Amino acid sequence: MEGDPFFDQGLEYLFGVTSIEDNQPRFCAFWATDRAQEKQAFEQFIDFVLERLERFPDLHVYHYAPYEPTALKRLMGLHATREDELDHLLRNQVLVDLYAVVRQGLRISQPSYSIKKLEAFYMDERETDVAEGGDSILAFEGFLDSGDRGLLEAIERYNDDDCRSTWLLHGWLLDRRAQAIERFGREIPWRQPPEAREPASQAGTEVEELRAALTQGVAEERPDRDDDAQAVWLLAQLLDYHRREEKPVWWAYFDRLEADEEQLVERDSEAIGGLAEDVRVAPRPLPRPARSLIHTLSFPPQDHKVSPGEYVDPATEKSVNVERVDDGEGLLEIRRATNLRQEPLPRGLIPGGPYKTYEQRGALRRLGRDVVDRGLDADGRYEALRRILRCDPPRTTARSPGGALQDDGFDLEEAKRIVAGLDGSHLFVQGQPGSGKTYNGAQLICHLLGRGARVCLEQPRRDSQPAHRGRALRRRGSPVRRRPQAWPTTSGRSTRSRRCSIQTDPLPPFRARGRARAAKLSRSGLERYPRGA
Repeated sequence: MEGDPFFDQGLEYLFGVTSIEDNQPRFCAFWATDRAQEKQAFEQFIDFVLERLERFPDLHVYHYAPYEPTALKRLMGLHATREDELDHLLRNQVLVDLYAVVRQGLRISQPSYSIKKLEAFYMDERETDVAEGGDSILAFEGFLDSGDRGLLEAIERYNDDDCRSTWLLHGWLLDRRAQAIERFGREIPWRQPPEAREPASQAGTEVEELRAALTQGVAEERPDRDDDAQAVWLLAQLLDYHRREEKPVWWAYFDRLEADEEQLVERDSEAIGGLAEDVRVAPRPLPRPARSLIHTLSFPPQDHKVSPGEYVDPATEKSVNVERVDDGEGLLEIRRATNLRQEPLPRGLIPGGPYKTYEQRGALRRLGRDVVDRGLDADGRYEALRRILRCDPPRTTARSPGGALQDDGFDLEEAKRIVAGLDGSHLFVQGQPGSGKTYNGAQLICHLLGRGARVCLEQPRRDSQPAHRGRALRRRGSPVRRRPQAWPTTSGRSTRSRRCSIQTDPLPPFRARGRARAAKLSRSGLERYPRGA
């Protein structure tokens, strides 16, 4: 694959593939010179592979380095297409990275493991005008400026050479395997294939039916859609948002289960590897009634994002509770049940699977059904959500329609009037770190509470902001209770203190009869919108 990072948000402009039939290579290219063509080329490539996989069930797609699978995953999420088909290819390990084979199995007399360096062992020197990836990008940028199709032909010849090189490398590696077996007299077993999985089908599901009902009569291309049609199209795509977003998390999770210690330590900035029991520190029991021990582990210097919370031991896939991490000393403390004392301690820790989003998915389906039944312009239920989809400006009695919400700068008293006057609408507060979002958000909460409103504060991750807001409420004289709520962790289990509700005594408790249900906002669902108080 060839990609242009200088194109607006990047563009994968060439999907080149060489198929081997009757031991003869046949090159095929799928081109894209704009975003719409990129989607089409991506779909054509995936369909091309699946058609051949149906004919040849033991087919593999060989590539060199992880650029291709990474780009395919990104395109799947960007264009919201071929999700199950790509998932099928990844789950069945159809894509094979020869760079991993070379890096782990060969020592060569070259300064790097670049495929261009390896070609000296199995391929004649290239003769194309485009000699490397950087030349390809410059040639494509030249085509965008001049329209010279000859530049695209030069890129295609270069990509054809790349595919042919990968094919020849595969054969050369098989020869080295046979040579090693003969020289050392030991069989080198093939890796066992994964359990075969069929691609999931969504035909006839509620989501598909809703999407079809929403997009009936809606144009496929953005320039052909007006603002209302765009809002409905966006809602149709959001119905499957959480399922799309969790796929990369699962892919990364299963990749980490197969990673070795070197990969966790040197190549994975999310996980931590090289853990070993610190024999200088004996396991210490926690005070009763807890029946747990704190074990101290050491680890080598590395980039990681492990902090107190719940993680997974890749060797056992069991949950591990991290209590403390000290990067300066290279120490990590975990909590384990006393009856597990004799079990091996983890050698690495990885993030778990995606968060459970059943409630958020159900909420999106309810919104979709309501739009199908009552239309996009209906008042009442979900009115604020409809306005967000239409990108309407906030509607408040404190401002005339279409008037600016903010003049020269942020004014807290004026913000209170704007928030109190919201009429079936919404307001996002956005600002740089340290600009006062937390403080001013607490002041707005106090103002709403003073007017008799109920406020639900949801925190998408454990940090200090709920405490800051709680202190601000106490300063205003409102007794505040922070009530822990159970919430799914990265491993799919429930934990405490992941989210908390702020509740004030003057108002009826959240358990009070007839209270409104607080909408639980997905941590991933908020990523598309500006973060604020």
